[in-house]
Amino acid sequence: MGIHVTKEKVKVKYVVGEGSIVETVSTTLNVPSNKPFIERVLDVTPELTAPVSATVGEDGIIEFDNNNGGQISLGVTYVAAEQDPPQPVHYFSSADTGEYINLSDLTKTITILDAEPGMDVEVNVDFVKVDYEAMASDTALDQVMVELTIKVTVKVIDHKEFEIITGIEGLDPSSIMTENLLVEDIVSEESYHRQSRDNILEIDEEVERVLKVDGAIIKTKEPEINGDVVTVKGEFQVRVLYVAGGSDQPVHVATGTFEITENITVPELSEDNQVYVDLTLKDWTYELSSTNGGQQIEVDAMVQINITVTELKDITVVTGVDCKKIEIETELLRVDEIIEDKTITHTFTATADVPPEKPEIKTGGILEADINYLAFDCEAEENEVKIFGTYNTGVMYIANQTIDDNINPVHYFHNTINYTKYINVPGAKPGMKCDVDVKVKRVTGRKVAVDQVRLSITLQKDIRVTDLKELEIITDIIEVSSVVDEPDCEQPAKIVYIVQPGDTLYKIACRYKTTIEALAQYNNIANPDYIEVGQKIIIPRKIIGDCKG
Repeated sequence: MGIHVTKEKVKVKYVVGEGSIVETVSTTLNVPSNKPFIERVLDVTPELTAPVSATVGEDGIIEFDNNNGGQISLGVTYVAAEQDPPQPVHYFSSADTGEYINLSDLTKTITILDAEPGMDVEVNVDFVKVDYEAMASDTALDQVMVELTIKVTVKVIDHKEFEIITGIEGLDPSSIMTENLLVEDIVSEESYHRQSRDNILEIDEEVERVLKVDGAIIKTKEPEINGDVVTVKGEFQVRVLYVAGGSDQPVHVATGTFEITENITVPELSEDNQVYVDLTLKDWTYELSSTNGGQQIEVDAMVQINITVTELKDITVVTGVDCKKIEIETELLRVDEIIEDKTITHTFTATADVPPEKPEIKTGGILEADINYLAFDCEAEENEVKIFGTYNTGVMYIANQTIDDNINPVHYFHNTINYTKYINVPGAKPGMKCDVDVKVKRVTGRKVAVDQVRLSITLQKDIRVTDLKELEIITDIIEVSSVVDEPDCEQPAKIVYIVQPGDTLYKIACRYKTTIEALAQYNNIANPDYIEVGQKIIIPRKIIGDCKG
C-alpha cells in the first residue's frame, strides 16, 4: 500500500486523575492577651500558610504534608469593646498563637486510581464558606468560634513521553481524522542539590538539650532568568524543640525563617522556554553554641532543586483512520490543553487616602509610592477571564507640619484596594482552569488633596487558561501485507520477515493475517513478548489466515 507515517515525540504532564472533597471543620480562636476584648466581629479570613505540598501514598491515597503548607490560619478583624485609646478596630491571626487547621486532619480522604508514589500532586484549596460567632469564656467576649467549609481538589501528574503520529501519506486524506493540540512539551528535567549554610537561630535563654530539629520549604518564588542562568529563590522554616535550662527544665519551641538564593546554569535555555522550580528540604544539620545573651543554633540545610523546562508545542494528532487495510494501535492521552497563554500590561489609576490620625501632605511632598502586597486569582468565564484580588499601596510623604528646627517629618501610610478586571480570552469557558501571575511594573503618586494621593499603577499579568483534554491517539499503524490478498497460486511458499524497530510479534501476526501462537510455534520462539531487531521470522503460507492476536 505504501503508507508512510510522520511521528513526533512529545513529553507532557500526563493527568493520571483528579479528585476532590468538601468538608466543614470547626475551631475556637482565643484573643491574644495583648489585645482588647471583642465588641463585634467584622470578618474572619482564612489563609494558607504556604503552597500545599502533598504526595501519593499507598493505594493512591493523597497525603498532605503539615510542615509544608498543609496548614490554614484564620485572621480575625473585630471592633474592640475598649475604646480608650481610640483604636476601635483590631486584628489578630491564629498563626500568632499557633492555632491552625491542618489538611491532614480532615476526616475525608482523596484516592486517585492508578496514582503511584513519586508522581507529582497539584493541590488547590478553595474556601467555600466561613461562619463565625464571638463567644465569652467568662463574662467578656474573648473567643471566636469558626466553622470553615473547605474544598480540596487534587490532580496527580505523571511526566510521560508519547510517540505521536502527526501525519499519514498513502491514504485518502478524507479517511484520516485529526485534532490540533497546544501543549507544554517538557524539554528537560534536572535535579540539583545545594547546601544552605550559616542560618543562625538566636535563643535568648540557656538550652539544656536540643530534642528535635525539623523544617520545611514555605515559599518558592518565581525564578529569574538571565540568559541560560536561572536564579532560584525561596524560603524555608526551621523549628527547634529544646529543653530550657533551669530546675524545672521546660520544653520550648523556637522557629526561624531563612532565605534561599541559588544561581543554576541550564544549558540551551531560550527565551521561549517556561521554567518551573520546585524546592524540597531534604536534610539538615545543626550546631549549638553560646553567645553573650543566650545561645544560638546554626543550621545547615540540604535543599533539592528540581527544574523543569518546557516549551509550547502546537501539534496535529491523528485520532482515527477509516481504512480496512490497516490495523492501528491507540493510547489514551490526558493532558491540559492550553486554550490561551498570554501576557498583558494594564495601567490604571487608584486613590489612596491619608488616615485621619496622619498629618496632611506638604505640596510636592510625595517621596515614594509602591505596592507591597499582591493577592490575585482568576476565573474562566465565557470567552473571557475575570482577574480579581487585593493589593496594598504604600505612600511615603513629607508632612505639612514642622517640628524642632522647622524640620518637616516624613510619614508613611498604606491602603488596601480591591481589584477586578475582565480580559478577553476566546475559547475560554466556565470550569476551565485559570492561572495568573501578577507583577508590579511601575507605581507613581501625586498629591490631589491635602489628604489624598492619586496613584498610577502598571501591572503585568501572565494568564494561562487550560482545559483537561482526553483523546485516544494513534501511536502506530500496522499495514496488512498485500501478499495475503494475491491469488493463492501466486503466494510464495514462505515469507522471511526481518524484525524492524518497534515491531512486536502481534504486529507481525496482524500484518500477515496469522496468530502470535502460530508464529511462535513455527519459529521456536520461547517468549512471544520478546523479539530482537534484525531477527528473521519465517511465515509459511500454510499459517496465513485471520489475525487473532
